[in-house]
Amino acid sequence: MKSKVAFCRQEDPKYKSQEQEGIDSEGLTRNSIKNRVSIISYAANNPIEDRFNAIQLKNLDGFLVEVLDGHGGFQVAEYASKKLHIYFDERIKQLEGKSLSEDDKIIESINFAFTSVESDFYKLAKDSFDSGNISYLYVGACVLVIIIHNNKLYVAQCGDSKAKLFRKEESYSSGSGGYKPIKLTQTLNAGSKKEQMRLKAEYSDDDIYICKRGDKACYVKGRLQPTRSIGDFYLKHREFNSETESSPSLRRKIKNFNGPYIKYLPMIQVYELDKDDRYVVLATDGLWDELDGRDVANVIKENDGDKGKILDGLFHSAMYHAARIAGMSYEDLLKVPLGRNRRSLHDDITVMVVDLKNQRSV
Repeated sequence: MKSKVAFCRQEDPKYKSQEQEGIDSEGLTRNSIKNRVSIISYAANNPIEDRFNAIQLKNLDGFLVEVLDGHGGFQVAEYASKKLHIYFDERIKQLEGKSLSEDDKIIESINFAFTSVESDFYKLAKDSFDSGNISYLYVGACVLVIIIHNNKLYVAQCGDSKAKLFRKEESYSSGSGGYKPIKLTQTLNAGSKKEQMRLKAEYSDDDIYICKRGDKACYVKGRLQPTRSIGDFYLKHREFNSETESSPSLRRKIKNFNGPYIKYLPMIQVYELDKDDRYVVLATDGLWDELDGRDVANVIKENDGDKGKILDGLFHSAMYHAARIAGMSYEDLLKVPLGRNRRSLHDDITVMVVDLKNQRSV
């Protein structure tokens, strides 16, 4: 069953939330998405560049959730949100009866889905480029996909959206009980020391990454913060950096191109669920710019059992933090019109809360 998608209206900066019918955690069924997922998506850009999905898979007994953070436009995020789960389901079906482990089949199907979407959009960008339209060269998306099947989470991270698992611990937080945040993802952008070391090892370019404002904002080739994405073809293909008489003028041409500089295949990790694992929170970086894992754990503890209230708490906490950093009131922040002014104060924010109760078999 596909969740009902509710995006923010462009003229209305107020957030829109979506929750599947019912919130009774006791009735949750293993591998079924029904009643498990709640979502908030809140715009800063006009139009919003985030997308999301919650899908009951057809050819695997499990479900898929994803957040997609577009940059340079919404087009790649929009396309990927419509196609990734379809390609995954198709590939899982094709691998039936093959002599592969279940983990390997799922990982292969994830990579197939990302490769297919990247290939589809490349063809669109190439055709447009050959016709004199270069706009699709500069559009991309960070994509975070989690597949939940039996006792495992399959986490595919392409870019800097992140997810955390929240584990119930009675003794956590000075003996008062609560939730422990567990990282499911890495920092896959040019600000990560680990990614900087990898980039230097793989490329001889002196400007393979450039940091601005000290080390607060780092960019691959001075152009893009994420080190993995779908799209952004001018950072991946020499042909989009070589002007000829028949090609259009390239406003962001990379001289002495030595790419591809950005990866499109995701980092995939497999996690075994613990009996006390209760929630997964996945979000675009608009949330994690404002809150850390402990902040989210505190909101969950205060609103345990009600995904809608957890989402409200996360949204309000993020907005209060953004307002405080900007030196303005919460109320005044919410009045800022969509577009450049609002984007200077915070990013688009999309958050999904997944309730894992009854998912793990004993």
